[in-house]
Amino acid sequence: MEAVGVVEVAGPGLTGRQVGDLVAYAGYPMGSYAEEEILPADRVVHVPSCIDPSIAASVMLKGMTAQFLVCRCFKGSLACLKTRGYMVSFGQSSGSPDPLPLSSLAPKSLFLTRPSLYNYTLTGDELLEAAGEVFANVASGVRVNHTYLLSKAHADLENRKKSGSIVLIPDGI
Repeated sequence: MEAVGVVEVAGPGLTGRQVGDLVAYAGYPMGSYAEEEILPADRVVHVPSCIDPSIAASVMLKGMTAQFLVCRCFKGSLACLKTRGYMVSFGQSSGSPDPLPLSSLAPKSLFLTRPSLYNYTLTGDELLEAAGEVFANVASGVRVNHTYLLSKAHADLENRKKSGSIVLIPDGI
């Protein structure tokens, strides 16, 4: 869902990216569980030279998700919402939330949403704004819990033996 890498080839007529640039992406298109990937130029952002590539790889998805939730949504539960309040459900790891009857929203005319990062970074400007805020805040210190060679990580990830920021390193690097 998120990755950092070096541009190895740039398509004809491309501006703003060049071979050798360190870039990152999160969310769409999916496929970061790979050693190489072909990505649309408008879905990657430059990684500032002051940000370690492992840190950038570990914060893109979580950081930009937090950025759009903090900047554009509230957190809370139905019980504490005021009339016409918003409840935001986010995250994938623990599965889908229990079903909620729509009638439970009616007494206070509540709103319920399940946002996705991709829909908040549709345009290049939105993507650059979100990534810029994340990278600006990374300077305060981010910890990478685990690094793994791509070929060795699958079993622990599949069995949920690791949590937190995990950076997969392609074999041979």
